[in-house]
Amino acid sequence: MAGGAVTISGRGFSTVSSEDVVSVDGVVADVMAASATQLTATVPTTVPCVPAHDGSVLVTTVAATATASHPNRAAIPRALGVGQSMVITDAGAVGCNELTGGGAQYVMNVFNAEESTSPSSGFTLQGNTTVPLTASLRSANPRGAPAMPDAIAPRAGQPLTPGDPFAYLAVRRARHEAMLARNLAFVAAHRGALGRLRRANRAAGRSVAALQSPPAVGTLRTLHVPFDCTTDSTTIVARVVAVSQRAVIYEDTAWPLAGQLDTQYPQLGQIFDTQLYPSDSANFADPLATDSLTDDDGRIAMVFTPLVFARGIGGFVNSCDLLPPGADNPGSNFGEYFYGELPSDLSLDDGPQGWLAVTQPLVVHETKHLAAFEWDLTHGGTGAGSAWLEEGLAVNAEELWARTFVYHVPWKGNTGYSPSFFCDFHLDDPQCNFRPRGMNATFGTIYEFLDTPNARSPFGPIAGQGLGFEEVAWSLVRWSVDRYATDEPSAFRGLTQDQSLIGLAKLSAHLGGRPPAQMIGNWSLAMVLDGDSATAGNADVDFPTWNLYDILAGFRRDFPSEPVFQIAVPVVDQLSSNFSLAGQGIVGGGFTTVRMATDASPIVDVGLTGTTPGSPPPTELRIAIVRVR
Repeated sequence: MAGGAVTISGRGFSTVSSEDVVSVDGVVADVMAASATQLTATVPTTVPCVPAHDGSVLVTTVAATATASHPNRAAIPRALGVGQSMVITDAGAVGCNELTGGGAQYVMNVFNAEESTSPSSGFTLQGNTTVPLTASLRSANPRGAPAMPDAIAPRAGQPLTPGDPFAYLAVRRARHEAMLARNLAFVAAHRGALGRLRRANRAAGRSVAALQSPPAVGTLRTLHVPFDCTTDSTTIVARVVAVSQRAVIYEDTAWPLAGQLDTQYPQLGQIFDTQLYPSDSANFADPLATDSLTDDDGRIAMVFTPLVFARGIGGFVNSCDLLPPGADNPGSNFGEYFYGELPSDLSLDDGPQGWLAVTQPLVVHETKHLAAFEWDLTHGGTGAGSAWLEEGLAVNAEELWARTFVYHVPWKGNTGYSPSFFCDFHLDDPQCNFRPRGMNATFGTIYEFLDTPNARSPFGPIAGQGLGFEEVAWSLVRWSVDRYATDEPSAFRGLTQDQSLIGLAKLSAHLGGRPPAQMIGNWSLAMVLDGDSATAGNADVDFPTWNLYDILAGFRRDFPSEPVFQIAVPVVDQLSSNFSLAGQGIVGGGFTTVRMATDASPIVDVGLTGTTPGSPPPTELRIAIVRVR
């Protein structure tokens, strides 16, 4: 078997192993030990992936050459019943695997197991049967999902690239990602600073003061808008427009439409008190946990300004606000601050109520970031921030709030498109009445990801690939929580508050302890097989909270006239006993899906090689397999 040891007996061998050359079916093997009468070698993992046969063993020494025939089985047997799946996590075992044939049908994901956005090199999926195949290999989404319109976006306003909402959203996401990177760098440089301040206060006998009274509505304040607290901070004059139990809301007095949202600001404050703040606090960490060490007013400050809209960010928080102004953060407002956008024209948001609807998910997303930054600045620890996991958790914060307060659907409820998502695209419909938007942006991005999953990663942005990675990261985290968590709040709190691990190691440790490669492989199968009747009951390839393909089909039904993404479906008709399918490089966390149908052959040997015959496959690649017939 490929990768196994073989012992060859004879005479006239050199006792210097490097002088003995052994090849199996034409591929040179490593000679591990040698004596005059016996050689021990390792069968190459790159021997041809063909069914069991009498293989050729060739031994060449300094004196002579000899050939023998010996039974050779290159493949590792993999027995799967219909609906069963497996992930081959051993890089040395992807070269040749034996599957049951005779009319069986398989879906295989070749995936990159690295926690990286870098692509692997190209590969070839090859195989052999004992009877010619008459079926086809298809490199495509095996569910045949309806294509999604490419003009659906979560916002109507496009101040940067009018008429192209995806391009606008791509710019917006890129700037948000850059902001998060600066935040994580600041937190890493000041990790534990608030904890040290708290301990110093206690040592000095300074007690926590009573909460400061919030400013009255109408009060004017000069505030920073710290896109970067060191080099990119602008001051504005802001008016207090609403005060609630947990929020003080400010509006930039320079906004030309000042006063037109005065009815909506108090509503936002009430929603923050009763929905957004409790959801983040219960599921992740308290975003006001360090308030007594900052401005001590018991409230989040929300600053709305057209400067944020002009930058195309949507909304942000800055971790530098959590420490006093100093040489490295002169732009700090020293408190818990959220900065949101005010558009140049409220019609871009379908009017004042539309602005309120699209602002709520921004606030719950960013407040989750704020809670994480506070936790890291209070507690020590050696773990550095993981941008992809933090973003994935923040999108899950949007989901947790939306499921509870917008859609009113349960965890693992297999929620589909209607009626949950219809209102996300029809805010002004009478049945929707400008209710908050929920997860439309998330599932819009998921469809784009499924169009080219080999080129998009959950682990960070890919240059030239349009929308951001946050929603792909969300799906990996969401699947992991669905699969392994006993309850959501405990899982999300652990992932937010653990200071010892980062990224995939943290996700694995808190959710099942499975090897990260196994989690990525099963998640990739769930992304293409969710809801498939053949895999009903297989929890590894299910996405129980959402009915992914019903949601995507609903998008298409709702927007039948929109242009669609064209899913490439290259077909290779196989009329011989061997086949190969060339694949492009796959980015970390990405995958390529192949459907293989067998005919009369009782077995099919399948495996990966490099792009040239006999070359090893890229070391990052693994295979996830499910039998669907």
